[in-house]
Amino acid sequence: MAQRIGGTRPGDVLSAKVNEPDTLSVGRVLRQKREQEGATLSEFAGRLKISSANLCDLESGRRTPRPQRIVQIAAALGLDAEALLELALEQLLRRERLTYKVTIVRNHLNM
Repeated sequence: MAQRIGGTRPGDVLSAKVNEPDTLSVGRVLRQKREQEGATLSEFAGRLKISSANLCDLESGRRTPRPQRIVQIAAALGLDAEALLELALEQLLRRERLTYKVTIVRNHLNM
């Protein structure tokens, strides 16, 4: 079920799935934070006690992290799980807003 998140104008409505983290956004945040601290894929995978391939799948959104893995990833990044998910949600909303704006521009150009 989707929850509506209101925008600034009528019709400017974004939707997000409730209780389902967007795996690509979690992965993007993970990759950004890992790269900011200068850790390689294999170094960070070692911290999580998973393979580099598994970490790559998490970062690319090909693999969905389970709740305990999200807690583990957040701790390895020096965050709590809630902060990690908030960063992922912010990224998802930015992407949705950009998609919405691109759609508006395309619709305007096709008039």
